[in-house]
Amino acid sequence: SKGKVSIRLQKGYSLIELSVVMVIVGILVAGAVSAYDIYLQHKKVTLTRDNQETIKDALDEFLSANGRYPCPAPIDAPPGDANMGNEVCTAPIVTVVVGMRDVDGLPGNDPVLIGAIPTRTLNLSDQIMRDGYNRRMTYAVSATLTSDATFDNDNGVIAIQDPDGNTAINPADSGHYIVTSHGPDGLGAYSAEGALYEACTGATKDTENCDYSDAVF
Repeated sequence: SKGKVSIRLQKGYSLIELSVVMVIVGILVAGAVSAYDIYLQHKKVTLTRDNQETIKDALDEFLSANGRYPCPAPIDAPPGDANMGNEVCTAPIVTVVVGMRDVDGLPGNDPVLIGAIPTRTLNLSDQIMRDGYNRRMTYAVSATLTSDATFDNDNGVIAIQDPDGNTAINPADSGHYIVTSHGPDGLGAYSAEGALYEACTGATKDTENCDYSDAVF
């Protein structure tokens, strides 16, 4: 006798159903990538601020022990260079610009020294001189405050402005020092190896931190 053949067809996914699934997966992946990017940026900002706080504490300790602030280290010294991370107080190794007028009324202008964080002078790891983008931060300090013979707490000459050009410290032009990260675009920053990452170009507030033309940051 003839046997009976039974065939069962299993329902599959339609193209429309697959398209809907792909859209949902795409939305989830895009959200995850966006969240991860936000996490990475937050991590970089947090590391930058942590390093800046460590530097600030080290500068305070150095001032307490020596009666002065250290001079900057050369911003472009490569690893292995004798000056890498060590304070240097003279041009051209350290940039010297004219500072703002003394807040105590003394005549003339005082110079400001600009370079990298002198990590080895401060007994810090060289990694601390870099921000969360792995680029060297800039350290500018009022020159008279780098000598115990001329140190005067009222003689800071660095001006700090907000993005609108308003003075951000009081009294004006009285900053002792500033430690600056050049941010995500790295405009004017130097790499961990001491090479220029991105040229300091344009006439924006961003270039105030890297043009090394004055004591305004």
